[in-house]
Amino acid sequence: MNYDGYEKYDNQVAETYDIARKEEEHWKFENEYIKNRYKNFKTDRVLDLPVGTGRFLNYYVNVKEIFGCDISKDMLNKAKLAVTNSKENVFLSKEDAFNLSYADNYFDEIICFRLLHLIPPELRENLFKEFHRVLKGNLVLQVYLSRDYTLLEKVKNKIICFFNAMPNTKAWSHIKSYPLSLEELNRLINSVPMKVNKKNFLCQYTGADVYVFELSKD
Repeated sequence: MNYDGYEKYDNQVAETYDIARKEEEHWKFENEYIKNRYKNFKTDRVLDLPVGTGRFLNYYVNVKEIFGCDISKDMLNKAKLAVTNSKENVFLSKEDAFNLSYADNYFDEIICFRLLHLIPPELRENLFKEFHRVLKGNLVLQVYLSRDYTLLEKVKNKIICFFNAMPNTKAWSHIKSYPLSLEELNRLINSVPMKVNKKNFLCQYTGADVYVFELSKD
């Protein structure tokens, strides 16, 4: 697939990624979501894509095999440092999300956080098709859903962004993102097809509502 947008996560971005985001409200909610979901949930194979700096890897405590994939070698290098206790069941590799090297129905679960907004709209259906191909169970998908904010909400968001701004955000501000509406997300889900099992609202964030959807093959 001719898309290199999220390969812009180079060493400079990788080094500042967690620092620039750890004070975000939804960063903390996302961590708690995955931690709580896998605390007592047993399964065989989980794909974490994009694995990024590996912030979720140590939460998969009852998973037999954990596959962490990313297009960025620099992010993968950070992820290696995140794995504690020398986990022998964690496999990190560079992968193209549009053309994964895994067999059909290989994964019981796919965890995909903070990716869909980086994918141009015309390529999103290809991503869903590839996830659908390698998946036999659930897709846990984080999304930013665009909506029209009131004037008060817009002012509040600007204030939050101002006080949460970090000196190093210039390292990753060049990475383009694309809005996603609920209608577009539903179209993508139906195109594969998949069904929505759970829809979890986390919080509001700079012009969008942050959700985690739990999907499965229809």
